[in-house]
Amino acid sequence: QASRAWQWQGRNLAAVAESPYAQLAASRSSGQVDFFVSGLWLFSFPDQPAFQRAALLPLLANPQAKSALFLGGASPVAEMAARRGGLSLVTAVELDPWLSDFAAKLLPISDRPSSLEMRYGDGRVFLRRISRKYDLIVVNLPPPVTVQLNRFYSAEGFSDLARALNPGGVAVISLPGTEYTVGRLQAGQINSILAAARPVFGQILMMSGHELKLFLCPKPGTLPPDARSWQQRLAARAWTGVAAVRKDTLALELDPFRLAFLQASLAKAGPQSPNQDLKPRALLFDAQLWGARLGGSTHWALRLAGLRPGHVLWPLAALGLLFFACQARRRAGSAPAGTLLAVGVFTAGLTAMALSVLLLLAYQVLFGAVYVGLALILASFMAGLAAAALLISPFLQRVKLPWIALMILSGVLALACLASGGLIAWLNGLTATDGWSWVLFLLAALDGGLTGAYFGLAGRAGLAPAARDGASGNLLPRTGGRLYGLDLAGGILGALCPVVFLPTLGLTATFWVVAFINLIALAGFGGRLLRGKIT
Repeated sequence: QASRAWQWQGRNLAAVAESPYAQLAASRSSGQVDFFVSGLWLFSFPDQPAFQRAALLPLLANPQAKSALFLGGASPVAEMAARRGGLSLVTAVELDPWLSDFAAKLLPISDRPSSLEMRYGDGRVFLRRISRKYDLIVVNLPPPVTVQLNRFYSAEGFSDLARALNPGGVAVISLPGTEYTVGRLQAGQINSILAAARPVFGQILMMSGHELKLFLCPKPGTLPPDARSWQQRLAARAWTGVAAVRKDTLALELDPFRLAFLQASLAKAGPQSPNQDLKPRALLFDAQLWGARLGGSTHWALRLAGLRPGHVLWPLAALGLLFFACQARRRAGSAPAGTLLAVGVFTAGLTAMALSVLLLLAYQVLFGAVYVGLALILASFMAGLAAAALLISPFLQRVKLPWIALMILSGVLALACLASGGLIAWLNGLTATDGWSWVLFLLAALDGGLTGAYFGLAGRAGLAPAARDGASGNLLPRTGGRLYGLDLAGGILGALCPVVFLPTLGLTATFWVVAFINLIALAGFGGRLLRGKIT
C-alpha cells in the first residue's frame, strides 16, 4: 500500500490488479474513473466527447460500412459504434480479458448490443489470422510509446490493416496533438508514420481536433476532403445527444488553413524513414520521453535521427584494427596482457545484456505482450548460464589453452549476434508467428550458455600464471572480483545500446553493432596469436 501511494501520488486508487499481461489500476476523481495499464493511461469513464469522436467520426468516413473492427476494445467506444452505427457486425479485440473484467466491476452495467462480439488477443496477431474483411477498422490504442504499441503504426502494421479491409474500406488511427501544438519532434514522428502508411494506402486524410486523426483508404478518392461532404453525412445520421461531433466541429477540424499550417509544420521537420516493426522510428521522436522524462533533451533526439549504421560500424572496425595492432606489437612468446582479458570480459558482459534486451524487444514485436515473456526469456538466459557453469567447471583445469578457447568464444558470440538478428528478421516476415516463441527462448539460453562459458574460461586464463607458479594465494578473490566487475560494467553499456540503436539503426543493425564489438576482442586475440604464442 505504501509503494502504491508513492507511485500514484495525488490519486484516489479505486482498484489495482495484476494480470498475465500487465498491471491494472483505476483511480477515482470527481465522479470519473481513469484506467491505466502498466502505468499508461488507457481511457476514462464517463468521457462522452472522447467516446463520440472515437466511435462516430470513423462511421462518417465510411457511411456504407456494415462491419467494423475496433482494436483496443476495453473502452465503451466499440459499444457506442454498435448502438449508433447501424452495423451488422462490430468486433472489438482486447489483448487482456482480465482488463475487461476489471473495468466491468467499476463501470455501470449495461446490456451488450447483439451485433458486438468481443475477441481477446493481440490485435496484430488477430489481423494476420482472420480470413474475413471489414469495412471499417479503428485502432483505438495509445500512441506509439512502446515497441508493442509501435507495431500498430508501422509499415508492417499498415499492411496488415490494408489486407483486412474490404474494397473502399477505411482504417482510422489517432495521434495526440493539434496543428498548433505539433513541435519538431512530434512532426518527425508523424512524418515517419505517414511514410510507413503511404505505400499501402492511396489516400490519407488528416483531421485536426482534440487529437490528430488519420483516415486511411487503399483506394484514392474515397474520402471527401471538404467539410461540407462530412456535414451532409452527419445530417443523414440524425444522431441525438451528440456534442463532440457537430457541423461546426467538422468545419473547424477540416479547415484548409489549419490543415495547411499542419502540413507546413510537417514539411519543416523534413522527411523521415518509414516507421517499422524492427526499426521503431516513432519511438525516437517521443516528445514526452525527451521533453518531460529526460528534462528537455530534444536536441539529442534530433542528432540521433541522423545516425546511420556506418557511423557506428566503421569506428568499431577501426578500433578493432587498432587493438589488433597493439596486441601484435607485443614481444613474441609473452602471455597476453591483462588488458586483453579485461576487454574480452567487458565485451562478453555487454553482449550478454544487449542480447537479453534485444530478445525482449523482439518478443514484443513478434508476439505482442511481454509481461510473461519477460520472465521466460530471463529464465532461459539464467538456465543457459547455470548449465554452462555446471558443465564447464569440472573441465576448466584440464583446458590447456584457455586463451585460444576465449578467442574462439569471441568469434562464436559475434556469429550468435548475427544469427539472432537474421532469425528475428525472418520470423517477423512470417504471416503467422504462433508457436515460434521457443526460438527466442533458445537464443536466450544460448546467450546465457556462451556468457557462462566465457566467464569461466576468463577466470581460468587469469589464474593460469599463478597456478603454474604455485602462488595463487589471494589472487583468486582479486581476479574473480575484477572480472565480475568488468562483466557488470559491460552489462551496463549493453543495456543502453539497444535503447539508443533500436529506433535509430533498427534491430538487425543493432545486432551487427554488438557483433562488431565482439570482433574487437577477437582482433586482440588474433594480434597476440600472430606475433606471440598464446598459452
